Amino acid sequence: TTEGSLTQHERWSGEVVLTGTVTVARPYQLQIEPGTVIKMPTGASIIVNSTINAVGTFAAPIIFEAANNAGEWGGITFASGALGSVIQHAYISGATTCIDISGSVHVINRNIIRGCNTGIYIRSGTPQIENNLIVENATQGIYVGSASIPHIRNNTIDLNGSYGVYFYFPSTQIIFENNLVTRNSTGLSRPQDHTSYDFQLAYNNVWGNGTDYGLMSAADTDISSDPQYLSPYLGDRRLDDGSPSKTASSIGTELGAYGNGGDLAVYTDVYDFSTTPTTEGSLTQHER
Repeated sequence: TTEGSLTQHERWSGEVVLTGTVTVARPYQLQIEPGTVIKMPTGASIIVNSTINAVGTFAAPIIFEAANNAGEWGGITFASGALGSVIQHAYISGATTCIDISGSVHVINRNIIRGCNTGIYIRSGTPQIENNLIVENATQGIYVGSASIPHIRNNTIDLNGSYGVYFYFPSTQIIFENNLVTRNSTGLSRPQDHTSYDFQLAYNNVWGNGTDYGLMSAADTDISSDPQYLSPYLGDRRLDDGSPSKTASSIGTELGAYGNGGDLAVYTDVYDFSTTPTTEGSLTQHER
């Protein structure tokens, strides 16, 4: 189905070029095979009212991207009635909101989420957000709504335009631990500094942001030190062996997306770089 609602269970593979918004309606399920490339037209979304299993592999990730010359697409939206779904080993880019979650327990792990307006917007539910690179989004890497109780562990949240993570009147049951939050305009923030909005914040490295903590304080177990990314300006966010973040997690292991068994690909694999330099004017493509 390239536009409209599913009327049967579907399995996508190869290159899938959508012509408009696709809705995964109950009782149907959508399964996306490793290596599938999904090209999205301007403004179109994938809306999940049932179940989606988009499980790639390290060697064959699933790619969600704007179609050739298309503008910003909508993103992947989990509606409030959606059943538990999985997005794993995917590259998601170029959307208004890469992933928008309302309700249920969705598993979002080992993905590269970059270049959207917002990376992940959590309205409600208890999603498991683990081992993702959430980078270079225009506003916030993650927005956590007041009706949500996410478990956010072992993510690298870097170079987002406004906030690494914004907690809107957060639940005390949120878990946020073992993350790297670096080089965002503001690292972690909430709208009010009050103990009633304290949650499980522990063992994070919050460093190099314009403001590390907005209206909230570091946990006793948080650190603030250069994570020593292998190539911080070319997208390789693996850690140097001498990085203090290599042993700073709650169990003495590595912080960030590559910790706790994270095996996602190196981010630079996403880009196709031109080796012909622009000598005047604006870049129209990635260059090396």
